[in-house]
Amino acid sequence: MADSTFSQELDIVNDIEERLLYHHFFSGGLYIHSSGWGINARKGINPNVKWNKFYELDVVNMKHSKEIKMYHPLYDNLRGYVYGKKNVFIPVRIGYGFERLIADKASKNSVKVQFVSSGGLSAGLLKPVYLEILKPTSLNPEVYYIAIEKYNSAEHQMDNIYGNASFRYGLNEISIMPGIYTKVGFNFSYNKRHKRRTSLEAGAIIDYYFRQVEIMDSEAKIPMFLTFYISLTYGLKCNR
Repeated sequence: MADSTFSQELDIVNDIEERLLYHHFFSGGLYIHSSGWGINARKGINPNVKWNKFYELDVVNMKHSKEIKMYHPLYDNLRGYVYGKKNVFIPVRIGYGFERLIADKASKNSVKVQFVSSGGLSAGLLKPVYLEILKPTSLNPEVYYIAIEKYNSAEHQMDNIYGNASFRYGLNEISIMPGIYTKVGFNFSYNKRHKRRTSLEAGAIIDYYFRQVEIMDSEAKIPMFLTFYISLTYGLKCNR
């Protein structure tokens, strides 16, 4: 019995020592949030077993709550569009944060829980929406051709919108909306190998912009977005 207890204590000591060796980490992954989806990357250090500090980069697609995808009623196999959507909004976040240990792994088969908080700059990329529009030909008004045009509520209605145009249209018209963000959440990591970093994270993000953001033509412009997210990330730990 004593040998078994000593062996378990030795395994715990070795486990702690192994984790203390890796002071740097890099992780990346996908996450979904209450207004879309995005990607995340983090690079950081862990000066001790209780704290991790990191830099992070987020690129996300932010949708308006009133967005509804539609299709032309007379044509099949078309690219869907959102009627009334004036701009595509893509926040790019660059920030600094920390992870604070709440519950450590009791064994290799258990889960480590950390509180996560970060914040920094949020640059919102605002790109105008372009649509494929049905236009009558000059020779025969009953024959139509497709023109690519920037969305205009005065001219574009559901009966003449053929579908959404390629994302490349309007890239030269992108405007940058400066802002800041803050993020809080909980990170749940499950790793049998200490060099690996696999985790599920859930929390909330607030983005605030210094100018009003317009996504839908018929809705009020807003400066702030509150979203809830769940992310799944993978990474590595090292000492370089």
